Amino acid sequence: MLKWHMVPQFIALLVLWFVFAGTINWQHAVAGVAAVALVMLFWRQKQVDKPRPGLGMLIYGPALAAVLLVEIFRSAWGVAMIILLRRPISPRFFWVESGLKTDMCLLLFSNCITLTPGTITVSLDGNRLQVHALTEQHASGVAGSTVHRLLAKMEGSA
Repeated sequence: MLKWHMVPQFIALLVLWFVFAGTINWQHAVAGVAAVALVMLFWRQKQVDKPRPGLGMLIYGPALAAVLLVEIFRSAWGVAMIILLRRPISPRFFWVESGLKTDMCLLLFSNCITLTPGTITVSLDGNRLQVHALTEQHASGVAGSTVHRLLAKMEGSA
């Protein structure tokens, strides 16, 4: 059964197929339609009563990208100084209670942690994330960070 909300997703994936293919001919069109249909069939999900990010994604998304870029550079500088100046490290694992409600924002938060040098998300258990940090300073920067506050605003829980 065709669901109309899936049509834009199908078109976007097909356009991406043609961008990666680099050419448009009937062979690529047939293969692209088949591949996109199989991907959408494989990844379809039953609709559940979970909150989904809405307009907040458009409003806070650019701010999140800018803040994340700054945090990546700051953290990369810190890790570089640890390496170049041979500063001691104190690696540790810890749990962060995110309080985020949507799967999208929880995924973004865990990816933001992993993208920032010196920290990596190891495990996800409900709303809790297990994080490994290189130093105590990296560990203290995860909970209550600007990225977390923006994600909470994005989903409307802040």
